[in-house]
Amino acid sequence: LASPYLLLSAFPKLLDKVPPPGAWMDTFKQVMGFPMLIVAIWLIGVLSRQLNTRGLQWALIAVLLLAVATWILGRFVRFDASKGSRLKGRVAALIVAVASIGIALWSVGLRAESKSDDIKDVIANHREAGKNVFVDFTAEWCITCKVNKRVALQTKEAKEAYAANNVEFVTADWTNKDPRITKLLKEFDRVGIPFYLLYPKDTSKPPIILKDGIITTKDVLSAIDQLD
Repeated sequence: LASPYLLLSAFPKLLDKVPPPGAWMDTFKQVMGFPMLIVAIWLIGVLSRQLNTRGLQWALIAVLLLAVATWILGRFVRFDASKGSRLKGRVAALIVAVASIGIALWSVGLRAESKSDDIKDVIANHREAGKNVFVDFTAEWCITCKVNKRVALQTKEAKEAYAANNVEFVTADWTNKDPRITKLLKEFDRVGIPFYLLYPKDTSKPPIILKDGIITTKDVLSAIDQLD
């Protein structure tokens, strides 16, 4: 949402192209609301992985109540309203907002059941089967993880390298902060993601640690080259 300001700050001459204040500003304001809706849709998708159906419904009710609270402020707490009306509007908005926060905090406890296997067991089983194991520590809410997956981990070159070098690609989904994954991260002094490990099939050898942050296919191929 700040991109227009960033663009104009970086290239001040563009200000000469901006039309004078007018009705277009209202249209621009409305259009900029659509990126916010896109983010809301994405966040609902994340919540659907973290909460069970009941929890998701109550979380959305909390969002609805927060919207009602802001509507009350905009509708009844206006400069042209009487002092008494503004006070009542503020009190009503506060009550609804507090209810929204309370419901949101309560819904957090309605977590979806974890059906994933212990990540350490998964890694061990693949290594016992004679495979190298690439572990992708990721989560639905991690944007950097998704970028890395698209531009580095799942490119054609990376997939060919996995197949050619007997590498099993394993996903450690930390969307719900799985304590077993958390424990493994701590073993490598990590408290967040993304994080990537490449375990050699030879169990006597330590895992290869890829760099933190944004990675490239070259980083993945470089790690695979270190296997032998």
